Amino acid sequence: MNASSNNSDDALPHLRVGPVWIPIYIIFYLPIMIFSVAGNLLVLISFHRKIEIRKRRHNYFIVSLALVDLVTGLVAIPCTVVAKLVVTPFTCMTRTRPILHVPAYTLCGASVNHLVVISSDRYMAVTRVMKYPMIMTRRKCYILIAVAWGIAAAFGLAPVLGAWKNPADLSICDGSRYEAKPVTLHSLAIIALIPAILTFVVGIYIRVILITRRASYRRCDIGGAAVSSDVADREASARMRATVTMAMVLGAFIFCWLPTVFKHIYEIKNWHNLNAMFAIRTVVEIMAYSNSMINPIIYGYRNHLFRKSYKELLSSVCGQSSTTSSLRGRTYSSRLRSRFMSNTSNTEVPSSPT
Repeated sequence: MNASSNNSDDALPHLRVGPVWIPIYIIFYLPIMIFSVAGNLLVLISFHRKIEIRKRRHNYFIVSLALVDLVTGLVAIPCTVVAKLVVTPFTCMTRTRPILHVPAYTLCGASVNHLVVISSDRYMAVTRVMKYPMIMTRRKCYILIAVAWGIAAAFGLAPVLGAWKNPADLSICDGSRYEAKPVTLHSLAIIALIPAILTFVVGIYIRVILITRRASYRRCDIGGAAVSSDVADREASARMRATVTMAMVLGAFIFCWLPTVFKHIYEIKNWHNLNAMFAIRTVVEIMAYSNSMINPIIYGYRNHLFRKSYKELLSSVCGQSSTTSSLRGRTYSSRLRSRFMSNTSNTEVPSSPT
């Protein structure tokens, strides 16, 4: 009887942490989710509304990266929180638990792939100034974005491969070590590939910035016609500004996501220390997911087109809400006034005595 009751209790959903920790998770995770969704929605709507933003090819990659951050706030963060806090057979068994981590791994891979694509785009923009509009067409932008998402999907599904071959009764919420081959290879790929790719991307940006600075002192010819140094300086300044903007996005990604690599290294040696691993994973995940709400701030701070569109969208939303509230106030006051007039007209005034 005791064994059966324990099994039934384990099947019931319950929290891994005490009630005191729930407000702490809400304080940290909920603002990241809200600002990630709201900020990246501003980016997507701005791209849709402003033709000036769509004219610049690198903004196609920015809006795709914004979609990555939007889905992170909508899907990846809730799945991670459920996998971390809620204890059920689905969240603990080795056959089903990797499914909850697919969004996070997929979107992390998509972010890295977009950074590679954007850095390559910036390199071509400064080294192939004359041919860049013909090289980076809209169709090629779509192809590069599709490839980035496809590789990310394969990377995210890697832990799920072979999951159904694991024992059905193996739970990893009780401290058991999970050493399935796909999971091990996935962790090694994170430890080795992400730092190598980020080092490559940083090298590209250093090269791009140096080339852009040298080009800012030269005059360029477009179509055989000499262009004034003022126009050439403006074009070089615009390329430099776009490059610095994406370098800031890269720096924010490195700052937020690089601790994930050290977390995987720490797990190899200290997997048995459950309390320390739980705290480290929580801090690292909060840092990583905060990157999704930082990127829209960088776009608005560095790009005047996005900043102008942000202001227009926010002012229109605030204006509509204030207009609605004022209309409700006027409607309510008019109703009170009409009631007062109707009551006054219906009241019989007594005649004065003669």
